[in-house]
Amino acid sequence: MAMQARSAEEGRSVFAAPEGKTRIGERIFDPRVSIYTDPQHSIVPGPMYGEDGHAAGKASLARGGVLESLTNSRYWAQQKGRKPGPFFVNLIMDGENKPLAGLIASTERGILLTRLWYVRMVDPQQGLVTGLTRDGSFWIEKGKIAWPVRNLRFNESLVRILGEVEALGTPQRVLASEGANYGDGGTPMFLPAVKVKSFRYTSVSDAV
Repeated sequence: MAMQARSAEEGRSVFAAPEGKTRIGERIFDPRVSIYTDPQHSIVPGPMYGEDGHAAGKASLARGGVLESLTNSRYWAQQKGRKPGPFFVNLIMDGENKPLAGLIASTERGILLTRLWYVRMVDPQQGLVTGLTRDGSFWIEKGKIAWPVRNLRFNESLVRILGEVEALGTPQRVLASEGANYGDGGTPMFLPAVKVKSFRYTSVSDAV
């Protein structure tokens, strides 16, 4: 998600509001969704400095589903008379400490996704991305994994699915799917499995 104040205030982001305003202060996710950054996190510590050498500290993107902040680059901060930041040097999302097996057992019919890749932004104003499943997707029937399914392409809004949360798992260290292919883990992340009401697939893919 583009977490920049500039893109939101210029109307180019899912976090934009009319008349050059942003959706800060608005509940846009499920109330269980809290996302933040903390360079001193014990499991996924991040750099102590963000863009252009500005100090990074603990800051909340969203708490209780409410958008709390967006990043101001040095340039945009100067234009608006603000302090630069906050800088998201790592990404942490609280969970409900439910085991993955429990999320599966509570699902009558659904698909377990273990990895997404080739994820690209399609429409920033909707937070809409496209991508492919990879390395194992499985059909769930009556609370049990029934069989593997073909890889699928999806078009989905990250804001929409985080607004349709049914349950959250236990946070764990997560490696960026594509960056890891090149030996670069990207932004450190500590995220839970997420069970959502729906997820929009568009076609079958022969990708492996």
